[in-house]
Amino acid sequence: MSSRHGPSSRPRFVAQTLSPRWPSFQLARPPVVDVNLSRAFVIRERSHFSISARAFNIGNTPWFGNIDTAATSPAFGTLSPIQGNLARRMEIVGKLTW
Repeated sequence: MSSRHGPSSRPRFVAQTLSPRWPSFQLARPPVVDVNLSRAFVIRERSHFSISARAFNIGNTPWFGNIDTAATSPAFGTLSPIQGNLARRMEIVGKLTW
């Protein structure tokens, strides 16, 4: 049996049974904002100095675990209290080239 999109491995018009658990259901990860500010200076004709300040996950956005999807669980539909987000990090970098 094939359709216009290619061969189908499942026959048409057959009832499909679903498991009470959907392990592939996941939440979308929230956006993380990174910032980089830099400035370059000329010391001499062949010497340069650059400095930059970088901040990663500047909003410290929390990212909680997945939703409990087991229909028989007392915690069904609740978020895991464990956070999986990256911590806020900042760094200052200086580079001298000659």
